[in-house]
This record gives sequence, structure tokens and C-alpha cells, in this order.
Amino acid sequence: MSLFKNFPFGSGGKRYLQLRLEAFNVFNTAEFDQLNTATNVVNGAGQSGAAIFNDYSNLSASSNVRPAADTRVLGTFFGEPNRTRDPRIVQLGIKLYF
Repeated sequence: MSLFKNFPFGSGGKRYLQLRLEAFNVFNTAEFDQLNTATNVVNGAGQSGAAIFNDYSNLSASSNVRPAADTRVLGTFFGEPNRTRDPRIVQLGIKLYF
């Protein structure tokens, strides 16, 4: 959202000063970004990551979906956003046209 106000000065109307007010994410709503699209490979013992290099038996791909009542940080499991975009940003500016 932007608001502009022009103030002419000098003769001929070719020169003017412009005051500007610009706002991004005016209503300050959460805009989720960067969805987690990772899945895990799990061995028979339920281990993942570097631990699977010690035991290759019964490897399977997990769906990496959040179990019920899990309280780990948002973005840990598949399909969850990892972050939000910037909050409301307001900037003022002065521009001289000549």
C-alpha cells in the first residue's frame, strides 16, 4: 500500500517534491513460507540419519508426518512451514523531481 503527496515548487510545474508512505504486509497477517518436504529413511531399530550406516536391515522410508500430541517445533515434519515472511514494514520517503 502506498500514499503519495506532490508539492509543486518553482514555475512551470515541472519541479515538485513528493512525500511517500509505503507499507508492506499492511494487515500484518502471517504468510507461511518454505514447507518442509523432507522424508526420512529409517532402519529396523527405528534409527535415522547417520545411525543407519551401522545397520542396513529393514530400511524403509517414513512419511515424516507429525504423530499425535507431538510438541516438537513447527517445521520439523513433512508439509509444515519452516518460517513466516516478514511482518508489517512501513517506510517513509522524500523524492525530488526536477
